[in-house]
Amino acid sequence: MVPDRKDPLPDEPTPSDAPPSYEDVAGASTTAPRAPPRDVKYAPTPGPSSPHRQSIPSSSSSRPTLSGFGNAPSSSFAGTLTSGFSSWWPSGPSREVKSTVAALIRDLVRPASNASPAAVLDSCADACRSYSIPLSSLLQENSIESHTPLYWAIVNHQASLPPNEDALLNALFSHARPLGSTACADVRHACLITSDQVLFHHLQPFLNPPSAADDMILAGGQPDTIVLTAAPGESAFAVDVQIPLFQKRMHMGRRIPLEFIARGRLWLLEFCTATYDDMGHRVRRGQWCAKLRIAPHSAPTYVDSQLVVEAQGMQPVSMRMKSYMELMPSQSIMAAIDEALQHEGSPYIRADDVLRARLEARLAKPEGECIIC
Repeated sequence: MVPDRKDPLPDEPTPSDAPPSYEDVAGASTTAPRAPPRDVKYAPTPGPSSPHRQSIPSSSSSRPTLSGFGNAPSSSFAGTLTSGFSSWWPSGPSREVKSTVAALIRDLVRPASNASPAAVLDSCADACRSYSIPLSSLLQENSIESHTPLYWAIVNHQASLPPNEDALLNALFSHARPLGSTACADVRHACLITSDQVLFHHLQPFLNPPSAADDMILAGGQPDTIVLTAAPGESAFAVDVQIPLFQKRMHMGRRIPLEFIARGRLWLLEFCTATYDDMGHRVRRGQWCAKLRIAPHSAPTYVDSQLVVEAQGMQPVSMRMKSYMELMPSQSIMAAIDEALQHEGSPYIRADDVLRARLEARLAKPEGECIIC
């Protein structure tokens, strides 16, 4: 006896008059069709002949695109892109303003310019401000023969004109501050070319602005002073310096730099606290010391020098600094500062709290005792 077969064989065709299954009838009346597989990119559009099929809701965020990278940017997003792009790439009018200002500045620093520096630069500042162009940055760019406008103003400065009466220099540096390191190096180079110590000292507030500690201590008071003495034809010089509030500034800021030009070289005399890198100069870490070096673009030279501090009725304090090899711009010579200058009530620090010292130097190889100029 053969049992009744309920399930058709795989190859057996389904009768055309077969009734629908229970699952098909129940699904059509109660539930939506199952979602299409994930690899199907486009959902079928329901036609009018399928009344029981529910349409698949679609949203703009999930709508596929031909590129496969999402929807096209909206107009507001494109405007944001344009705005951000123009913030670092100057627009047409901005480029024209920048070019015009650069041309005016170039003419201004030429010799025998008849223009009024203050009026021209004030107009340039107003135009740059309207287009968010920092005028100080333009004045510090190497835009004129690989140098800044500040460089050419110094090179073309008339030595017979006192620096505080040079309208061009005062206007340029007023609009250029604060100076970056590259601009400072260019200004130092120009001052070295002209060997103008008076002008170089006048520009010190721009090249070496007071530190935060010095600004709190000095509060715009008496600045450091440097007076250079150099006999013509001799390879020697002397520098008299006055440093107000010396002890307090050394305790707080730990560094007092003094720059000057002598014998065709730019020098840096620095009072500082010795670091680990200075221990090869026979000074202890943390000890107060005096350091002497030459700046870039200065010719190498032998140096035999001493720093002298005098006190009334007492033996002068002398600190010897010498180089047995030619001193290069990347090198320095130094000596420890006598303990007598570091204590409160020191006789070497006068009642006005000003340190008065004299640096005497001879540009020759040291032999025996230092020969003071």
